[in-house]
Amino acid sequence: MAKITISYLYNIFGSNILKILNNDVKKILVFSPQRTFSNYFETLLEKNFFIDFENTTNEVKNYNSKIHKHTFNPDLEYLKKHHSDSIIFILYKNFDLWLKSLETNDQDFFDHFLPHHNIKIDRNDKIKLKQYYFNWYQNWLNIKNKIKNVELVNHKQTLTLENNKKLFKYLKIKYKMYSKGNFKEPSKIRRSASFNKSFYLNNIEESNSPFVEYFQIIK
Repeated sequence: MAKITISYLYNIFGSNILKILNNDVKKILVFSPQRTFSNYFETLLEKNFFIDFENTTNEVKNYNSKIHKHTFNPDLEYLKKHHSDSIIFILYKNFDLWLKSLETNDQDFFDHFLPHHNIKIDRNDKIKLKQYYFNWYQNWLNIKNKIKNVELVNHKQTLTLENNKKLFKYLKIKYKMYSKGNFKEPSKIRRSASFNKSFYLNNIEESNSPFVEYFQIIK
């Protein structure tokens, strides 16, 4: 069971109060492959905005769910019918860093998620892993212009305080999200035992990824 934090409870309490007062609390969906900073991003949003998470691990554990945050086969019609008013975040991490992240914690992906979907990929098979990675992003990019409120977030965006503040301001203005005051950077990540920004900052070079052009840094 995921650890319940004070920040998590504060977000639920504050969001419920805003709803009682008939304020528009934004509904949030976050999608990414495993090991693609989704826990960090969810914590960043939770720490800075009153929001209604719809598919974090706390809410959606079933791998068969159409809104499981790691789903690789998005159902456009379902999203349009049931989540047309949600903000959909698609998170991107370059392939080399994604592989490194898998190496540090691969159990859920290889031992549970892939077998559940009858996908056979060996831990050391970089060719099949790259194909899976490519297909995951291509599937989501294929529908991004067919549904409203889709935000493509590059891992790089979250690695510096300056860029995090730009993302915070962008979301606050564009979606009129209720902030919790001045921007606060996460120091501890729920569901993550460790977090090392310096590692990513020192290993962030792109490897000719075909997806970089879509996941632009907010200036």
